[in-house]
Amino acid sequence: MDTKLQEVVTFTKKLLEIPLLGENLKQDPILKSLSVIRRPNPTKYKFTPQEWQQIHEIINSAILHLIFINF
Repeated sequence: MDTKLQEVVTFTKKLLEIPLLGENLKQDPILKSLSVIRRPNPTKYKFTPQEWQQIHEIINSAILHLIFINF
């Protein structure tokens, strides 16, 4: 039996002060095929666990970079 996991995510605050730009995401070997890049108009997007992990790593890296610059 094929089980599909699904979770609804509602953003209540900005994750980053600096956006994740499509031009940069297209350079990433994991994120270059994101559905948000291929079809930018829908309101719902699916991410693989690997894509979601990579996004978190980029966000954490950006946060650390901002902390380091402002320190």
